[in-house]
Amino acid sequence: MQAIDTPWARGTVAAGFEPVAAAFANAPRAGTALGAACTIIHRGETVVDLQGGFRDKSRTHGIGARKLA
Repeated sequence: MQAIDTPWARGTVAAGFEPVAAAFANAPRAGTALGAACTIIHRGETVVDLQGGFRDKSRTHGIGARKLA
């Protein structure tokens, strides 16, 4: 599993699922989402577990997994 830790996205992603992490990270920056979470379980194994986004509508304060309730 690869760790993802940016101001707007945190979590883990398994080898081969990096495109999911890239799409997830691009949504808040592109303005299509303020915040989101994504967990994918494939054949009984968690292969994507991501959370993130922004705390404010102006998208100036990122939020990561450690700050989500």
